[in-house]
Amino acid sequence: MALGVKGGWRSGFLVAFGHMVFELPYVFLLALFYDTISSWLDQGYVRVGFTLFVVGFMGFFAYLLIRDAINTKGFGGDNGNSRFAHTNPVIVGLVLTGLNAYFLLWWASVGLPLIEGALTIGFPVGILYMYSLHVWLDYAWLGATAYAAYHGSRILGPRGTRILLLTLAGILLFFAATLLFRLLSL
Repeated sequence: MALGVKGGWRSGFLVAFGHMVFELPYVFLLALFYDTISSWLDQGYVRVGFTLFVVGFMGFFAYLLIRDAINTKGFGGDNGNSRFAHTNPVIVGLVLTGLNAYFLLWWASVGLPLIEGALTIGFPVGILYMYSLHVWLDYAWLGATAYAAYHGSRILGPRGTRILLLTLAGILLFFAATLLFRLLSL
């Protein structure tokens, strides 16, 4: 959404492309090495290290959103102090996907039956078929979200855009705190 405020639906498509650059190989790896990967992820120290890394990453992106909210003088070309708004959407999609614990676990749990079903068709054809049926939704969702953010920021104005960015930062911090709390309660 933060990138959509500046770049509209195109930013959403580019974020979806970055997402796909990580997701497709990840799905292939799960299909090839699921037994090995799942036993490795069950190790406590791997889970703790990975969770702490993800919490730090979420905190950093929340910081960037807060800084953008503070530095917002307007939107579009007037937002010259914002570093997050000038971040490459493909890189954002790649990094946010690769460091999203929920995404990684979703494919390794809920998404696994999709992978197993695709493997009944055969590897790699079944995986490519299943993935092509899945990935168009990512493009549609992220493009629509970025489009809505772009037009919504014009309706909200600078103050409303600041509030939106702070809300997004708060959501990231909430998810980071939730992950950290779950880790500490183990």
